[in-house]
Amino acid sequence: MVRTDCSPVTTALTDHRSTSALSGFGRWVWLLSFAVSLALVALWWATPLGWLAPVVAVTAIAAADADWRTLRVPNRLTFSGLIATAVVAIPLVLSNAIVGWDLMLGSSLMAGPLLVSHLATRGRTPGLGDVKLAGVLGLSLGAASMRTACGALLASLVIGAVFGFWYQRRTGRRGFPLAPAIAMATIGVLAVAGAIETGLV
Repeated sequence: MVRTDCSPVTTALTDHRSTSALSGFGRWVWLLSFAVSLALVALWWATPLGWLAPVVAVTAIAAADADWRTLRVPNRLTFSGLIATAVVAIPLVLSNAIVGWDLMLGSSLMAGPLLVSHLATRGRTPGLGDVKLAGVLGLSLGAASMRTACGALLASLVIGAVFGFWYQRRTGRRGFPLAPAIAMATIGVLAVAGAIETGLV
């Protein structure tokens, strides 16, 4: 989410919004997550990323939905995505199926530029939730390749710019939800990379 408000909010209000963001998922979110998970697993079946693909799909789509509805990416959602990614990735790293540094570099490539922008604009754009989401998804993108992580970052920025312009013109708001762009870019780039990996394109 791109933050636009500078007024303080109470802890109770923050907790309420976080709860609402997590409890308001519709059935379509889980159906779409299941369908995307199956597609990514099929594309990455012969690689370690096939194990990480469902975590990516669920985290990305749930965050996009929450940000669209509430203009927030809940900490509990990104933390859950981080834990799930770690649970799947650690055995793969220990078995040398993937390189731990690749995960860290992918996370840094995705989240680093967004964090710089967040700090430079004093939290106005993007929001810290977007930075955390990019870092979590970047772990799996790094497991695919550094080119995949870079491609997802660039796609996120391009989609975010186009979507943000449309959203602001339509709603008249100064801010816009960035998580949908991050989710679309991550899933799209992983799908393309997976298709190349399996020789479909």
